[in-house]
Amino acid sequence: MFFLVPRVALILFVCFGLALAGRALRQRRGRRRRGRPARDPFSQLPLVPAEVLRGAERTWVVFTTPECRRCDAIAERLRTSEPASQVTEIDTRKEPLLAEAFHVREVPALLLANRYGQVEARLIGRSAIESALS
Repeated sequence: MFFLVPRVALILFVCFGLALAGRALRQRRGRRRRGRPARDPFSQLPLVPAEVLRGAERTWVVFTTPECRRCDAIAERLRTSEPASQVTEIDTRKEPLLAEAFHVREVPALLLANRYGQVEARLIGRSAIESALS
């Protein structure tokens, strides 16, 4: 009976090694199939709804709250600096699902969308917006 213990241990060790090697091979093949992640950081964001775009070539979406004074100033600055672009203000308290879809956690937040609703730029926070607009 005791003479079987080393053989059983050896068989278990070999099976464990083969299972581990098979798992590593499957993981490696999976990486090749998936390829590199998308280079566009905005590819994970949804399209901006057509009601927000209103048919404009470029639309700035400004996420605001009623208490945000800087948000109004930023929206007005965008209107004067880019008159050809549409500027739409969205209250995050009235449209929480839209804010959540674009991962808006703080205001002011800006999205620049093209006419197809694809997000081309996303700026969150006052410092990011000020540096981009200056």
